[in-house]
Amino acid sequence: YRGFIFVVHEMNGLMLLHCTRKKKKGPHFQLPGGHIDDFEFEAAAKTTGGNAQTQLLEAAKAGAARELWEETGVDIRNQLARLQPAALKAANTQKELSCEIKHRLFFFLAVTDDDFLSADKTTEPLIGPLGTEGRHLQIKSSVEHSGFDFEKDPKVSVQKLRKHSGGVPSQALSMAMARDAHKSRGKVG
Repeated sequence: YRGFIFVVHEMNGLMLLHCTRKKKKGPHFQLPGGHIDDFEFEAAAKTTGGNAQTQLLEAAKAGAARELWEETGVDIRNQLARLQPAALKAANTQKELSCEIKHRLFFFLAVTDDDFLSADKTTEPLIGPLGTEGRHLQIKSSVEHSGFDFEKDPKVSVQKLRKHSGGVPSQALSMAMARDAHKSRGKVG
């Protein structure tokens, strides 16, 4: 299983990590996230009362938050309630959660300027976005990523994410946008 986060800044849009270190894919954008580790499943098992779906959801939140911290320095590991499962499907099934596609779970995280790093928060080298949006915001970049950017247009974000993780993050964002469109028209399902 993997956990990914749609990090959304109200003024700047969706944060996308720029990856140039995967030779077969070429330069592309990714969401923060990655594999959920065994210790995260074990910790979730101790607090979820034996419910497998709740355990998976909590382990995915912990794993996604850890990956966000490792890849950007943005630290919400002690604020997991901020991660909101992305409504991709109508309801949980016995096989998958409503925020899950192909063993990947997706969450939304609303961030503010205060969530980002500054020289007084860390001694590590920091980088700003590639574009003009959010120029004052900085992260600690992981070895895997060469930078980051913000994208205000969700449809453009879908296009930029097509090469990431077999296109599943692109599909997830499209599904979340469709669910939001149905909700705004008063439809559920």
